Amino acid sequence: MIYIDFLANDLSIIIRKSPTGPMLRLSAYAQGVSYVGDDGTNLTLDGKDIKLDEPTREPVTCKRL
Repeated sequence: MIYIDFLANDLSIIIRKSPTGPMLRLSAYAQGVSYVGDDGTNLTLDGKDIKLDEPTREPVTCKRL
């Protein structure tokens, strides 16, 4: 499970892997494109599909609730 908080501008999000886990901020340069973090993490939203790519792990795909 991935927790995603959308920030007011819709160009930045905060992701966590648990409700109280460490936070990582990702940003996009425009709406409708991938969110990217300073560490190389990449999150793509496509309808209800979410794809999370992290530099040190295999990509994870899940569905929005």
